[in-house]
Amino acid sequence: LVLVVSTPDADSVAAKNGLTVCSLLRPFGQVACKVHVRDGGGQTYPINHMHVRFATLGELKQPSLSVVTRTVSETVGAVCALPPGQEAPVVRVCADAVRYVQESEARDLIPWY
Repeated sequence: LVLVVSTPDADSVAAKNGLTVCSLLRPFGQVACKVHVRDGGGQTYPINHMHVRFATLGELKQPSLSVVTRTVSETVGAVCALPPGQEAPVVRVCADAVRYVQESEARDLIPWY
């Protein structure tokens, strides 16, 4: 998802043709070939048929907290398995995360990305 913030002039030019700035960008959001992306550590990942969605701030909706919690838990669980017998900390506010990091050994911390 790419947030598009356009100027009033760009909006008026697009509106003359019955379009929005996002609708002008949408054809460029689909790539039919394989795209290689790099993460922060320099690891390269191939993505087939990459799709980028363009949206304005007004088009974004707040997802429900239960859906976000379930999706994050499933994704993190699939990527970062904890050692047997170790439980994931409960982090509800920033102070919980800070306290967990301060009380943990660096080697015990699992990267979030």
